[in-house]
Amino acid sequence: MASLIQSPYAQQASGSPSQALALTQATGTGDLLVVCIVAGNSGNTVSSITDNATGGSNTYVQAPSARATQGSGTPKIFTDIWYCDQCKAGATPVTVTFASSTGHTSAVGVMEWGSGIISPPFDTAAGNNGNGTPAAGASVTTTAVNVLMACIGIASGTTNSVASPWTSIGSGIHMVCYYNDAPAGTTNPTYTLSGEVRWCSSTASFDTIAGVVGASNILLKKVT
Repeated sequence: MASLIQSPYAQQASGSPSQALALTQATGTGDLLVVCIVAGNSGNTVSSITDNATGGSNTYVQAPSARATQGSGTPKIFTDIWYCDQCKAGATPVTVTFASSTGHTSAVGVMEWGSGIISPPFDTAAGNNGNGTPAAGASVTTTAVNVLMACIGIASGTTNSVASPWTSIGSGIHMVCYYNDAPAGTTNPTYTLSGEVRWCSSTASFDTIAGVVGASNILLKKVT
């Protein structure tokens, strides 16, 4: 099972072109950082993610196919997942910069994973959207034991809960959650919402050591 070191989450009122999230502790060396993002304007995008790690910012990349949008009605929203493999130590805030100001409450959740993750870590990702509750978040299909991370954004109201075995790291209007040690197969989070429930969601899967036992030519991450 992968080791979750920290998982801060925060929401921010609309109108800003960026959101900075204070971490609960400085990042370690060689860990996986996963950043889950919700923001307003379905045409908006994440232009960059930076931090203040020792020796310069870590490099974050978008999880392919994770981005999702909800473009019907007002406000419009999007979700996305980015990550940093083998991070540098010392980062205390992570700052998400958007291509334009957000037109709705934004949310950022960061999860730092230590021992149990392989490198390169990314497996697969997906995004979807819908209307109504319960909301079936984006599903991914894996062939081995993985750790999954997901987020949902809704137009107005609250995200009340996510069904077990998923665990929320923070919620309000939006939610970020994870499923550690998920077995091989197809899975997705199921959210209970209230209010005006137009939504979009992103899910991404990352490989764990447990999922590649017996494989060859696998570079395991440095365990610190």
